[in-house]
Amino acid sequence: MTSNIFVETKYLVDTTPAATLRKEWMNTIFFKKFCFFPEEIVYELRDNLALDQRMLVGQKIGITVDILDQLRNVMLNAEKIVDLYNNEGNGDVLLIATALSEQHKELGSMLRTQWIIVTEDKGVVKLANTFSIKTIDKRQFYILLEGQTKKEASTGGD
Repeated sequence: MTSNIFVETKYLVDTTPAATLRKEWMNTIFFKKFCFFPEEIVYELRDNLALDQRMLVGQKIGITVDILDQLRNVMLNAEKIVDLYNNEGNGDVLLIATALSEQHKELGSMLRTQWIIVTEDKGVVKLANTFSIKTIDKRQFYILLEGQTKKEASTGGD
């Protein structure tokens, strides 16, 4: 069996880490190339006036048939992460389903993209672990973004 070789890493950002993103981070080449939001997360952030909504939409991964198919699998493994009656947790399961769908696109490929979910939600972390999806917290992500912002500033964006 051949192990995966990850050629790049991309990030799916949950609502809480996204809510306090700094504009300078969102304007980096790194952010535009490697940081994404599932459609439900963009919807949850729609009233956050501190965020550039056009930027969020530009980084949005829309819901596809494959994501919905993956969502069915995720829901079979989700324990109290979604409360449909109170409209809570929709973005949580879509984070996992989106990561699985993006991984599914590269099945059979030796060179793959590693998808990491950025979240503060312990339920998401636990569920992601069930599917062998790596997670990082907001602090780790912000340190990464700050480092990339400084790197791009020192190299002129290259």
